[in-house]
Amino acid sequence: MSAATKGVQGSGWGVLVADLALGLVKAQTGQTMDDLVRELSLLLAETAQSPPA
Repeated sequence: MSAATKGVQGSGWGVLVADLALGLVKAQTGQTMDDLVRELSLLLAETAQSPPA
C-alpha cells in the first residue's frame, strides 16, 4: 500500500469519527448541524489565533 493510499484511508476515518461526534452532540443538544459546525469553526479559528501558553 502506498503512502498516498494510507493518507486517504486515514482521512476517511477522521471524517467518519468527526461525523459521529457531531451526530452525538447534535442528539444531546438539539442544535442543528449547521450551528454545530459554525461553533466548531469559531473555536478552531480562536485556537489558531491564540498564542501557545
